[in-house]
Amino acid sequence: MARSDILGSIVPITVPDVSDIIIEQIRDLVSKGVIKPGDRLPSESNLARTFGVKRGKVREALRRMELFGVLKTSPQSGTYVNGFGCKTVNGILSNILKEQKGDYLSLLDTRRILEQHAAMLAARTADEGEIQELEKAHQELKSDIERGGRALDENIFFHLKIAELSHSPYLISQITILSPEIIDFAVALDAYLGVRKERFERVIRDHTAILDAIKSHKPEEASRLVSAHIESASERAKELKNTHKEV
Repeated sequence: MARSDILGSIVPITVPDVSDIIIEQIRDLVSKGVIKPGDRLPSESNLARTFGVKRGKVREALRRMELFGVLKTSPQSGTYVNGFGCKTVNGILSNILKEQKGDYLSLLDTRRILEQHAAMLAARTADEGEIQELEKAHQELKSDIERGGRALDENIFFHLKIAELSHSPYLISQITILSPEIIDFAVALDAYLGVRKERFERVIRDHTAILDAIKSHKPEEASRLVSAHIESASERAKELKNTHKEV
């Protein structure tokens, strides 16, 4: 058999994430009624000792569950399972386990839906002082790129500032939750495309147009521009995905 045929027949090995295994065990304990809504969990150190893993992995699993509202932590009394029904807790934990880190196309599609609506709301409601804050964020991004920088922090901050100007607490929360994975995507894209000046000059042009639409209180235009801006990133994500397949 040819070497290429052998390699083509091999199935990649996927090593389970330790925090996923912890969440899966807790989900199973909820299903069996061993853990019930309202119960207090053992301490991180006790869980780590019992699971036979490092405490940091337990903390990561607990934070993921807390982020999705399954757990709540009180500094005085510990970590509790929220008072949802067992089916709801089980369903949320199952969805957490279905998260696909590195699925950039899904990430960007979700980001586009959220941020185009945030831009529309910002264009409708932002006052002069808030727009000045957005202008300042944009200027900081431009200055860093003109100095030859990547402006990653400034880029993320500009988008978070638009979310803030939407005055929609739940929308702001969901966009903020996506930020760490957006940063991961940006880093992966830098490794693939390189830090090229013309790429970041396009970012400046896109952001300038979005800012102008918000300043002019044009909700539909602001929404359209944000959608197009993120869609261009989705095209790069497709290239990135195809490159990884070829490798």
